[in-house]
Amino acid sequence: MGGGNETTAAQKKPDAAGTPQVSGEVRYHTSGGEVHFHDDKNSLKVAVPTAAWFAAWQKIETGESWQYTDIERQTSLNVGFTTVIDDVGKAKIDVCLSIEKVEISDDFEKLRKFTVGSKP
Repeated sequence: MGGGNETTAAQKKPDAAGTPQVSGEVRYHTSGGEVHFHDDKNSLKVAVPTAAWFAAWQKIETGESWQYTDIERQTSLNVGFTTVIDDVGKAKIDVCLSIEKVEISDDFEKLRKFTVGSKP
């Protein structure tokens, strides 16, 4: 369906206690210098420039959470590093990966235009 190196992962969001809860699936792949993340069930997509994704991954690996907003598609990718304790008490590194629809405020749009100019 997508570009190169395609795979899927559970779409997870942390609950109030911070425990990852599965809420669907995310499909991701590379295409045209970007990494595309899809929530096919809800027809959502986030396209992240490859360099931005690689820089973010270096932070995510060290325990930081990261968010990227795709202004064109008005979607947001949220990636959270978490540690889960399994049934036998062993720590396991996991990730909460989710996509959501967002609205862009007028103030954000003004700041974006000021910074990068008009849309191409």
